This record gives sequence, C-alpha cells and structure tokens, in this order.
Amino acid sequence: MLAVNSFKKSRAQLNEEGLQLLRNDNADDAISHFEQALKVAPFTEGYINLANARRTKGGDPDSFAAAWQACESAVAHDDTDPGAFRVMAQLLMDQGRDEEALARLEHALDLDETNPEALAVRERLFQRNEELTMKKATAGKEEHTDEDYTDL
Repeated sequence: MLAVNSFKKSRAQLNEEGLQLLRNDNADDAISHFEQALKVAPFTEGYINLANARRTKGGDPDSFAAAWQACESAVAHDDTDPGAFRVMAQLLMDQGRDEEALARLEHALDLDETNPEALAVRERLFQRNEELTMKKATAGKEEHTDEDYTDL
C-alpha cells in the first residue's frame, strides 16, 4: 500500500510556500509553513519571514509579542542580518513608536547601507513623521549662534 503524504517537504520548500501564501494575504497558513520550516532546521530567513507573517496578521498584542520573539530569534541566530531589525522597526512603527523604529532601521542600515527593504521602510517612516524628517535634514549640521561669530 502506498503511503499518502509520505513526502517530507524541505525547509526551502516550506519557506517558499510560506512566502507565496503571505503574498496571497494568507498569513495564518504562511505562519504554519514558516513554523514547519523552522522545525526542520532553524535559519535566520525563516525567523524573519515568520515575524513578518505574524506582523501582517497583527491585530492583537499576542501577534506583536510573537512577531517580536521571532525577530529576537533571528538576531540570536545571526546578528548581522538587517532583516530582523527592519521587521522590528516595522513592528514599532505599527505601534506609533517611530523614534525607536528609526533606531532599529539605522542599525539595519549600519549592517547593510544599501538594503532596499530597510531604505524603503525608513523612507515611509520619514514620510509619515515630519519631526523625524526634520531631524534627518539637520543631522550632522552644527547649530551656530550669533555669539559663535563675535570673534571673527
């Protein structure tokens, strides 16, 4: 007798299927796929994808906590991957904690200054938060008073 479903999917297959489910707005099934992939063998991208799926599902404090925990697992697995810091920033932005989000994004960009996802999230953050945009514009510029020029 032929065993049905005896084929065990690889971590890569589960991860790819999870990404496809997430693109199709099926966060619950995506979460299940990423969790299964991580059971096969832990990997940074899997934790990041799980965090993003849980963030996408959102809606309650448990989703935030579970997404944050997945980000922390990604960082513990590889603290040089900017993806976890980007998702942490997005989670913080979802809660209106923009200055904390900016710090996470800056860390992600310190790890990879050309990371397109982190750059895009940072741009969205600046677009929605005028105060942070002003800080960006004045970063690195010294403020001078009239007193600074009295000895010239």
